[in-house]
Amino acid sequence: MSPADGRAVKGAFPFRIGITSRSGARGESLAATFERWRWRVDDFFVHPRDGEPPLDDGEVARLAALGRESLASFTVGVPQGLRLASPDDAARRRDAALVADAVERARPIDPRCYVLALDPPPAAGAEDAWRTAAAASIEEIVARTGVPPGFFAIENGAYDFAVAEKLLGRFGLSACTDVGELYLHGHDIPGHLVRNLFRSRTVHLHMGLDGCVHVPLTAIPVDHLVGFLSFLFQRHYQSVVTIEVESEEDVEASLKALERAWDRLRQER
Repeated sequence: MSPADGRAVKGAFPFRIGITSRSGARGESLAATFERWRWRVDDFFVHPRDGEPPLDDGEVARLAALGRESLASFTVGVPQGLRLASPDDAARRRDAALVADAVERARPIDPRCYVLALDPPPAAGAEDAWRTAAAASIEEIVARTGVPPGFFAIENGAYDFAVAEKLLGRFGLSACTDVGELYLHGHDIPGHLVRNLFRSRTVHLHMGLDGCVHVPLTAIPVDHLVGFLSFLFQRHYQSVVTIEVESEEDVEASLKALERAWDRLRQER
């Protein structure tokens, strides 16, 4: 089934449903992937694969035009594997400059947020130094780009996100709540949502299982998915939920699972 043949979820939920650019075929341009999906979903997570070249001006202009035409929004993932909290100040500043460059490149598509993954903190006891280095990077990125801190969404990962929450509060940063990472690393999903959904500009919804991430929503227990949607509804969440899986077949399966869970929730209310 091609995206054009499937059922649209655009505007069907009280929040915006998105997919990631990585769901397209390898070698396909991000704009080509978005062009096929733009009438079916509300948001497009622009996230080039590792090793792919950065966005060029022509592709950004095409994405912007398609977004205006279809009333779709964008979220943007900046390069991964950077050392924004590194104790090596030269390396940290170099990587902060790379983030600022990625932000500038994406500016014409007016992203709802830029998703940042911080390098994991070191062993217990060094959290303050880690936060100090990360804070310096955030300050430099904001100064270089002029983008308000709230547009930068810090994504949770393997580490205890409580270490980063003080940083978010200090700068007024947003969160990117990645549900698959919470599953994968055995973190407290309800607790994380209670503490961070209110400041989450985007949620990445997928399963993390047996060492694998970006597993389709069909692998999430139905009761969990219904409970998650119920929590979003109760908290009046209206921002973006990105189905973060990496093939169009997995997107289709995940959207069907999401719709089934939503239908069940509505029947129970």
